[in-house]
Amino acid sequence: MMNEIYDPKCPIFIERNGRKKIWVDENKVNDLEDFAKDNQVSLAQLADYFIGLGLSTLKHCPDQKIKFDIKELKF
Repeated sequence: MMNEIYDPKCPIFIERNGRKKIWVDENKVNDLEDFAKDNQVSLAQLADYFIGLGLSTLKHCPDQKIKFDIKELKF
């Protein structure tokens, strides 16, 4: 992998560009995969949405309940 030239059009490179990996409990990942499949949303998009909305709500409106609108994620 060292000194390897990456194809900027590679879908894997595009998906991973600018992102870092995190470690999540396997059971939560399995549940998230099932939920993403049931709602026809990509796993990465769903995880990013949940984390982003959760953190934003905690930062800006810590007393407000978090409401997830999964329908808005569908392409």
